[in-house]
Amino acid sequence: MNSPSSIRTATDTAVIPLSAAQLGVYFDQLQQDTSPHYNIGQITTIDGQVDLQRFRAAAEQTIAANVALNMSIRTVDDVPCQIFVDRKHTEVPYVDLRGRADIAEERQRIIDGALWRPFDLEHEPLFRWVLIQTRDNELDWLQVCHHIIVDGWSGALIAQRLSEYYSAHSPAISTGDPLAAYAEHLRSEAEYQQSARHDKDEAYWQSILSGAEPVSRSDTVVAAQSSDPSPEAPFSRQALLIEGSLFCRLKKVAQSLDTTTGNLIAGASALLEAMETRRDDVTLSIPLLGRIGEAARSILSMSSNVGHIRLTDIWSQTQRQVLTSIKHQMRSALRHQRYRAEDVAGLIPNIENVSQLSRIAINQMPFERSWMFAECTSRTTYLSNGPINHLALVFGNEGEAGLHIDLVKNTVSDVPLDLRIYSERLLHTLDQLCAPGSLGAPLSALSLTPASDLAAISAFNDTEQQLDTEDTGLLPDLLSRAARDHADATALMFEGEALGYAELEARSNALARHLISLGAGPDTVVAIALERSFEMVIALMAVLKAGGAYLPLDPDYPQDRLAYMLEDSKA
Repeated sequence: MNSPSSIRTATDTAVIPLSAAQLGVYFDQLQQDTSPHYNIGQITTIDGQVDLQRFRAAAEQTIAANVALNMSIRTVDDVPCQIFVDRKHTEVPYVDLRGRADIAEERQRIIDGALWRPFDLEHEPLFRWVLIQTRDNELDWLQVCHHIIVDGWSGALIAQRLSEYYSAHSPAISTGDPLAAYAEHLRSEAEYQQSARHDKDEAYWQSILSGAEPVSRSDTVVAAQSSDPSPEAPFSRQALLIEGSLFCRLKKVAQSLDTTTGNLIAGASALLEAMETRRDDVTLSIPLLGRIGEAARSILSMSSNVGHIRLTDIWSQTQRQVLTSIKHQMRSALRHQRYRAEDVAGLIPNIENVSQLSRIAINQMPFERSWMFAECTSRTTYLSNGPINHLALVFGNEGEAGLHIDLVKNTVSDVPLDLRIYSERLLHTLDQLCAPGSLGAPLSALSLTPASDLAAISAFNDTEQQLDTEDTGLLPDLLSRAARDHADATALMFEGEALGYAELEARSNALARHLISLGAGPDTVVAIALERSFEMVIALMAVLKAGGAYLPLDPDYPQDRLAYMLEDSKA
């Protein structure tokens, strides 16, 4: 492949090979075909009187000065490349919704139409900007780009630079040739791939993730979703505000550990993930800038990356240990952030794709969200930040009054997720982490089940009923009576098959006699490691009929964990 700095020309058109970061997006987008999951978007709401002609002139200057916005993606000699196509005259549509009865609905329709419409990487501009007037003194600037040309950091740069052009200030960007500066940035990225620094970064990620097992998105027990998102949108979100007493306590705990509230959010998310997947080895993904140095951060580009935080044997650790580990790993991830996540899969056995490492992303975006457009103030809301494996927690810097978090889920995931329930569990877990004396306590000692869940469990288990005088109330006796009185009635249903009371009684009696012959009886524990099936229920009943106690084991548990449970129970 040609070096990114060696700009070739075909009919006087600049051609530059894609960077490693862009190639990751390119090949994944090819697999996803026309999916819009690589569309990233934000809305900058400008308060005040905006001069449309002045805004469009500033937009033209911004596009001209930032090469990434002028790139088209094509293959040249079978090599994926980006080709410079002058886009500075791209129209910025203006839609005036004032006076309409359906302002909110029409505004959302425009947003969805731009945000969830796939891009043609080869033939159209890879950005869409729309101005939406909703009130006399309020203008929305909708910005949608394909992730192959820019990332979240670049989105903030776009808003900053256009605001500076609009305000007639001089943006803090290179005064040299923008195309040459862009190519030099990509050349630097290509050189990194062959450097000693790359090898050092690779060794770090291999040490952190060695032994990690793939996590399936189906490893969950979260309730079904309650919302019905737009069929076009691959993501659905819910806002969560942490404020008041909880926010104050979070800040106090963070200060005592010399860490951040964001790291406490990560810790709470890790605990929830450990509970929901029933694992004690949890990996969280963390989006990274993928840039080191002022020069790299000044170039609009797709350079962002994904790093990982891994917590092992989580339930035996104290809160202090977990939060300290997260703090140190976050800092280390920043030092090693240029190593491409796409290459991580090659370092770890059993991992075919890096997305298999984690279902949960902690996306802290410490970007400026407000800029001045001359005398007009503004505020920016993020709409989409790229692909989500299962769930992302997206938040910026905390304010004086609280911390806003967007919970964003993958709506095409095979795992149902109720964001409202997750919000409640997250708040409860954070509350437990802030409880007096919790820092030194093992995490296994915390009460992480919310009161609403405890009430539901209690109601589910409230099976008390009045028994006839001839019944002992013991389960084996109840089964024997049912088999006598309702022999042909269905006792169990599983995968379309039925098992009657008489057969259940006969098979469990036979197995009970066999267990007794092996020594099972009162004060003995019999381990049962079976998948959900008729045989599992028969085995449970047989152990009870033999007078013993059963120890249910999940066959999918790691072998060392099963061995520990057997040794500890003396089964």
